[in-house]
Amino acid sequence: MITILNSELNDDVIKSINELLDKDISPKIAFDLLRITSTLQQIVEDKNNIYNRILKKHATADPENPGSFRVKEELVSVFQKDLHDLDNIKHEFDLDKIKSEELKLEDKIKVKDLYNLKFIFDFELPKVTTTGGENFEENYSISDVVSTEPSEELPTEEK
Repeated sequence: MITILNSELNDDVIKSINELLDKDISPKIAFDLLRITSTLQQIVEDKNNIYNRILKKHATADPENPGSFRVKEELVSVFQKDLHDLDNIKHEFDLDKIKSEELKLEDKIKVKDLYNLKFIFDFELPKVTTTGGENFEENYSISDVVSTEPSEELPTEEK
């Protein structure tokens, strides 16, 4: 079972799914991803529409910053509650999380795609720290992530 919060969903998630689908992945994983993609696209669209309705209800355009909004002072707490409620809506999909060994990728996956899709993977992603920089992009292969399944190959600590 995969559970996703609205706060985890945006247009980048859809792009990351499409990036993964462009890789040479197993037919079962490709089918599962395609099956949820249209639903996720609709959820992202609905979430964005509700967000815009919340903005129109509680905010006005900021004349000093085009494209920005100002929330009316007396409505800040209601605005925050509405956004919190929207972000915490859960969506459940009857799919198993993907294990690293199931992916069997020869290609590399961009770190941002792994993080955008962390809700579908059953392994821990590496913590990434970087000094970044303009146009910085880094790739990690799937072997750079740690499975949550115990491995016979790795020694375990004895207590």
